[in-house]
Amino acid sequence: MKRKLNLRKILVLSIIILLGFSTFSCTTRQKRKIERIPETGIMGVIIPVSGEGEVIESQPRDEAVINCTFMDNGGGKVYTVNPDPEGRFKVLLKSGNYRIEIFLKGFKVKSLEVNIPPNTMLDLGEIKLVRIETQMGKPFLGEEDQTPLLNEGDVSIQPPSS
Repeated sequence: MKRKLNLRKILVLSIIILLGFSTFSCTTRQKRKIERIPETGIMGVIIPVSGEGEVIESQPRDEAVINCTFMDNGGGKVYTVNPDPEGRFKVLLKSGNYRIEIFLKGFKVKSLEVNIPPNTMLDLGEIKLVRIETQMGKPFLGEEDQTPLLNEGDVSIQPPSS
């Protein structure tokens, strides 16, 4: 009688173990399929630099704005993201042509045009944003005339001409 009971226990345990392995095997296969799906988009890291090219460590990088404008088929759709505090970003996009514009207050805008092939994560690498600087800290008159104003307080306001 003891032998029959032991045989039953062994048989039941064997069935449970086999069912467990088959369930584990199925879930592992499903995970592998999900992991193999290639991502499409862009990635990179934003580096704020001075006019001389020196990295500005104190500048918060996560304040940058990255606009990705889809240009195919009439385009116009814009995807906007921010990088992490270290300046790294990753944007999942469909394949096609994009205009990438990166903004950071006090820095020159960086503009790129890229073609993202299907199933490709395009690495843009380090994108250096150059800080906007003026001569001797004096404001400029405008983009055309780069002569600094000598006396900032001396402003002559003229009435509109008729």
